[in-house]
Order: sequence, then C-alpha cells, then structure tokens
Amino acid sequence: MLWTYYAEVMRVVDGDTLDLNVDTGFQNRHRASFRLLDCWTPELYSGSDRDLWMDAGRFVVRWLGCADWAVWWQDVSPKTRKRGWHIQGVRPCVLIRSHDGRKLGKGKYGRWLVEVYRGNATYLDGDLHSPMSLNHALVESGHATRTKEG
Repeated sequence: MLWTYYAEVMRVVDGDTLDLNVDTGFQNRHRASFRLLDCWTPELYSGSDRDLWMDAGRFVVRWLGCADWAVWWQDVSPKTRKRGWHIQGVRPCVLIRSHDGRKLGKGKYGRWLVEVYRGNATYLDGDLHSPMSLNHALVESGHATRTKEG
C-alpha cells in the first residue's frame, strides 16, 4: 500500500539519513530518523573518504533549498552525541512515501525507509507528480549508488 506524509526536515544526518518531524494527521506528529530507500551514500565510519561523506550531506542540504544562514554543522553534540546539519528557523517541508509491493518498515539500524520529494510535489489522479525524488537526485549526481556495494 502507498502511504504519503508531509514532514519537516529537522536534521540532515548524512547523505541518506534525515531526522524528520512527520505530520501523521489529526494534529499528530511523529519525530524519527528516516533512511532513503534504495540509496547508499558514503558512510563516515566505513573507511570512506570524509570529503565524499560531507559532499553527499551538503548536496542534500542544497537540494532541500536551505538558506546558508539556516543550517549549521555540528560534529558531535556533547549532550546528544548527534552529528549532522541542523536546520533552524523555517524548516523545509518534504513529502515522504512508501512503495507498493515492497516490504517496508525499519531497516537494519531502526530507521524507517522512505522516498523523499520536495514539498511542492502535487497529486494528479491519485499519482504523485514531482520532477525527481531526493533518492534519485543523489544517484544521478553521483553522490550515491542504488546498490550497497556501489
């Protein structure tokens, strides 16, 4: 079944992981970490080049349309131990969705698996129309691969 939700981007953890505040309807929100479905970017601790890891994260921040003044990088917070690009002020709105015929749920590390679209995507005849998902944009730009092995 296809499920689509609006969400605010709270933090870009790395190229393929976002912390989102999801509008689940009826004035309810759910904040969690989400991983991009079928999209792998370099990991900081897997022997990948740190520059490639940073470039993928910066690409996501730019794709979201965040103003430079609204994003700050934090290597590791002493309180939360969370690194990433934190977004302040008006946060970008995105659409997240699952896929028909795929087993969804939480991945290996407990993050929900989603496809992410810009918040200005529209529905026509029950179908989502958007130029490109973030997942696809990362692969097309060379910052990610569709398979884990690369």
